[in-house]
Amino acid sequence: MVENYNKSKNKSSKKKKKQKKKQKKKQKKKYKNVKSCSNGSSSSTSDGTAKKQIWVEGHKIYFTAGVRQYTANRLIKIIDKLNHDNYKLKKKYQRPIKLYITSGGGTINQGFRIVRAIKQSRLPVHTIVDGRACSMASIISSAGKRGHRYMDQNALFLIHQMSSSNSKNRKYEEIQDDAENVKLKMKQIINSYVQHSSWNDKNAIREIIKKNIKNEKYWDATTTQKYGLVDHIIGEESESENEVIYSYSGRLSSSQNNYSSSSSSSLSDGKKKIRKKIKKKHKPTV
Repeated sequence: MVENYNKSKNKSSKKKKKQKKKQKKKQKKKYKNVKSCSNGSSSSTSDGTAKKQIWVEGHKIYFTAGVRQYTANRLIKIIDKLNHDNYKLKKKYQRPIKLYITSGGGTINQGFRIVRAIKQSRLPVHTIVDGRACSMASIISSAGKRGHRYMDQNALFLIHQMSSSNSKNRKYEEIQDDAENVKLKMKQIINSYVQHSSWNDKNAIREIIKKNIKNEKYWDATTTQKYGLVDHIIGEESESENEVIYSYSGRLSSSQNNYSSSSSSSLSDGKKKIRKKIKKKHKPTV
């Protein structure tokens, strides 16, 4: 009896030890997960959202994200990769990058990083405003290749003043410094609009931008084209122009269609002649 009691006691103690080990392992795992989350979860989640909001189909890039650091990083990487893959080809086979934009804007510094990537791209970057291009996204869309900046007839374009939230718990001199920094950034924004406008009279367009940038009013496609920040409106121009924008695989032109139809008719005529000859040769003798 005593031996049985001792055995049962040993078993229970062993079970308790195993349970304690398991608990320790669980605690270690939890600690590791918390540590990894604090270090790299934000970057992994941001990369995941960037992939959902920015995707590639061939030489087309669809940018439907806000202008942030992680979205700017992804877009710049995609532009660099397309340049690397396509610039090795002969000029016949090189295709321009088509950047479709639907964005509400974002941070200024990251936006200018994207603008620089577009300007430095060896392949020309054609911009198409699909839904809306607001704030920093409007500068990105206007930075495309001159003559190849498109905007849908129902899309919207917004230029406005920058906003800053750095005046919380700050001293008077720091607030003054912040105001000067904001002025400098506002100058950069206005200069970029003036630079990207197709107007030759830069002073006149500068005054127009200064007046309109104070408001929070959307521009439609016609007013955006009027001020030289967009070159073509999709939907109002000829069908051939819209075909070039939307179907990059390329459709047959009218002359090519005529040629194909005439060639097919000539082939059919040739087949008919051959059939007649065969019938004459193999006529049944009475």
